[in-house]
Amino acid sequence: MKEINKEYQEQLKGLSKKVEAFAKTIGALAKDGENTNSHYTYLTNETTMAVLRDGLHDANIGVFTKVVDIDEKEGLTSGGKNMMRTVVKMKFKVVDLETGFFQNQTFFGAEQDTGGKSLQQAITQCTKYFYFKLFKISTADEVDGDGRTVKLDKTKTKSAKPSNNGGGSASDDDDDNKPWLNIGKGKWNEIVLWVAQGNEIGGVRNKYKVSKKSMAELEIQVEAKKKAIKESVN
Repeated sequence: MKEINKEYQEQLKGLSKKVEAFAKTIGALAKDGENTNSHYTYLTNETTMAVLRDGLHDANIGVFTKVVDIDEKEGLTSGGKNMMRTVVKMKFKVVDLETGFFQNQTFFGAEQDTGGKSLQQAITQCTKYFYFKLFKISTADEVDGDGRTVKLDKTKTKSAKPSNNGGGSASDDDDDNKPWLNIGKGKWNEIVLWVAQGNEIGGVRNKYKVSKKSMAELEIQVEAKKKAIKESVN
């Protein structure tokens, strides 16, 4: 039994080293896509796959995917259009192509669409973000809010005074005083559970500054948590 455990640990160590070594070769990738409706840029799936395709082969790493569960719900957009919200559960087999040793990992993806493409988009998003997590892929302009420290010159700050014009808040800088909510850090898991238990996801912004990427990831993990809670009850 000890020999089996030792062999397993050695093979796991070998695969982990390959994954870490390959991750270091990727670096930060430039965003090459733009959503003109929501006004943000992003790293396209095509660019991500192009970087990974040849690199994975050279690193002797194989990744095989399988969709194991699909959950779809119809709804309406804020503009009254019919839309479909799709959540997929996928299994990823990460293989050391030299030894045949592999690790199975499960990941969730979610997307909504008015044109009947939510399933394909959810699968694409799930796959893309699994690779992001596994190989620690970041974009060139990505900023971690918790990683920034801003020093204030106290001689130039002014105390906030309530407005006499009615309405509004006592300070225009209230949002600047909120901490950043970053994926997987701080109270991230608590917030995922809090929203999954039925609270409004928009309420998160009352206490935190949330980037578009973090909000998208929060939505995915909340859907996954809701599904896990439902399965545990059944």
